[in-house]
Amino acid sequence: MTEKNKILFYSREGNAQAGFEVRTLDIISEIEAPRDKSRGSSVRSEASQLDLWPSPAASNGECGQRIKEHFQCLAVSFSAFNKSRQNTISFWNKIIFNIKAFISFLKFKPDILVLQRVNYHTPAALLYFLLYRPGLILDIDDWEFRENIKKYPFGFSSSITENLTRFICKSADYVIVSSEFLMEYFKPYSKKIEKIPSGISGKNFYAGKKITTPRRIVWCGSLDAGRYETFEELRRFIEAFIESCSKELELYLIARGDLISELENLVKNVSRIRIFENIKREEVQAILKECNIGIYPVFRDTYFFKSKSPVKIFEYMKAGLIPVVSDIGESKYIIENEINGYVAGSLQDMVETINKLSKMDGLKLSTIVKNSQKTFLSEYSAKTCAIKWINILNSCLMTTAVNEEHKVFKI
Repeated sequence: MTEKNKILFYSREGNAQAGFEVRTLDIISEIEAPRDKSRGSSVRSEASQLDLWPSPAASNGECGQRIKEHFQCLAVSFSAFNKSRQNTISFWNKIIFNIKAFISFLKFKPDILVLQRVNYHTPAALLYFLLYRPGLILDIDDWEFRENIKKYPFGFSSSITENLTRFICKSADYVIVSSEFLMEYFKPYSKKIEKIPSGISGKNFYAGKKITTPRRIVWCGSLDAGRYETFEELRRFIEAFIESCSKELELYLIARGDLISELENLVKNVSRIRIFENIKREEVQAILKECNIGIYPVFRDTYFFKSKSPVKIFEYMKAGLIPVVSDIGESKYIIENEINGYVAGSLQDMVETINKLSKMDGLKLSTIVKNSQKTFLSEYSAKTCAIKWINILNSCLMTTAVNEEHKVFKI
């Protein structure tokens, strides 16, 4: 049997957060054969946790079957379960858990280390890379820095994390980003940079939905105090919905995070708005299937919003909804107006689009939905994104000295 190449994904986020759940576990499930979950172990403390996750069972799809003898993956999550707790992790706990993460690297001995973002979990990965020189891939799927970064002479900036990220970009074998904005921002610092969206699992793909005249709108996402601007954008849409959208329309809000109470106070007297709080991921699709329009109301032109790979849009497309999105950031590259969804240039434009859709016959919208689902399957499913990951992993193995003798699997 061919020796498997060991790939270690290392993330700051916890298993209940999209960055780890989607960009790590969904991808691993497509690039590695099924493994026994009982082999996992975890180290926990009151403030933080270090979880070692054997990859979840892969689907029986072609991709998983073809590469199962070639990659063995381990996902290491260094995080508390929510941002409010992450923000309170003490300096000493960060040191302790970096040590524990480093020990997990020594035990697994990865051929390739995939570092997801740069933050307080980075020292363990950087030390292991400097000592053992595995292949290194830096995966950036979000804006981890302050908005008002100042540039200084000799290429330095006012953000320590941003400086360190650029340094690692220059040292990494590959840099993977999730958006066009991040591609342009980090391209000057890496010779090998590729864009891979945060593709989601195609499991429970819903292709048989009957398209009817839209009556129910949905928004889904996280509302955390650390990213209050997301709540502010949603609040602006809710106010516009109450004031200007057809009274026949309902709004479903699928939310999790520490700002749920503020959201409840905002809509407590509005009968046509319903909140689904802290719904498990596998239950979200069932709620989405009851809806017609999925919204992405982000109109603030910030680094944070421009950097994101909007997973919620992929969820809408997968569930057979009509995406109505803003033209900020990555959404305008995903949705082509009136082809596979609708792109709004302003909040008022979004409200007007929704009102127009609420008067359209469902049959006229079926082409939009079909195009949207085709786009999801061809570009934004975890299976499609996993093939891009595999190509990069193979290339990284070929160019890393410690892996010269490994047999590389080709698609």
